[in-house]
Amino acid sequence: MSLDGLEVKDIPTEGADNSFKINYVPRGYEMSRTQPLSLSLKASDMTTFKNKAGYYYAPIFDGQHNWQYRIDKETEGQRLLNEDNYKETATYALNAHEGIKTIRERMSIEDGEELVSFADVYAAVRSNNGYISQFTDNATVERIRQILDQGSITMIQAEGFSYKSGQLCWC
Repeated sequence: MSLDGLEVKDIPTEGADNSFKINYVPRGYEMSRTQPLSLSLKASDMTTFKNKAGYYYAPIFDGQHNWQYRIDKETEGQRLLNEDNYKETATYALNAHEGIKTIRERMSIEDGEELVSFADVYAAVRSNNGYISQFTDNATVERIRQILDQGSITMIQAEGFSYKSGQLCWC
């Protein structure tokens, strides 16, 4: 594969419980509050990345759109409402434990319901080591493990927020 004469290859996805050699870029959609997933396409930023990592990063072009964050083959064919949606420019940590506060502010949680993040669940099922551990809560991860090992799950409901034009919305 080539892009303007440059060799292009996919870097394999690694488990989020790894400690990464390239640890200065965001990994995972809606994990950080401060660093959106999309990397800058300014030449100086790309050169700095190449000097550290040994290669350039590039957006994913699906024939019509430049996705400025990693997507899978199922996502590649989707058409989003506007071009701005192909780049993550704001992040609210909605998939991290820290984002639970934001979610609680925007939805009512019934008595007896436990709210956990996708990061907490990943850490409970796989491991709470490496990169993922900065986005989890140890007590919550242990509680999920306890339920998985000794409890009975009667219902799991996965819902989420997204953002549109810089504002959170229910999806």
